[in-house]
Amino acid sequence: DLVFFDTQPRWIEATGKTYEELIAATKHVMANGGTSIGCGLQYALDRDIEVDGIAIVSDSAENNIPYFSSVYARYADKIGKEVPVYLYKTAGESTGRLESTMEKAGQDLQIFDIRGGVDYYSLPNLVQTMKVGRYALLDEIMSYSLRTLDDVLDGSKEPVLPRRALVT
Repeated sequence: DLVFFDTQPRWIEATGKTYEELIAATKHVMANGGTSIGCGLQYALDRDIEVDGIAIVSDSAENNIPYFSSVYARYADKIGKEVPVYLYKTAGESTGRLESTMEKAGQDLQIFDIRGGVDYYSLPNLVQTMKVGRYALLDEIMSYSLRTLDDVLDGSKEPVLPRRALVT
């Protein structure tokens, strides 16, 4: 689901919708400086909506209450777990309030700075790193077995290069 936030949340059911349908549903959403990132999570809290992870796309300026970190603490208490929070930081008038309030509260926030722009390749790859378990990506990486010296040298003293390697 998508939640757009300013001084009040706008919830959009995204499941099963095409990209074109989502564009049509969100065409009137505009940033106006009245940001309350916490109001979207407050909406979920009030309606007993449980999620396994939160992705925030914002310049991280929180200009109105409720602030995300205070709602997040109540939300985590209510559902009985702390879900991972990912911030995709965009260009804007960032005050860094989201980062600082989360840090002061001792809450984990994974930040991906996309202010330099993203393309159709980098953003999907970045999103693939989102996991619902705090250390799930690390576990996934560590589950791959390391190549042995025999794999690399293939019985000779010359390394075996992957087929797609570029040698200049």
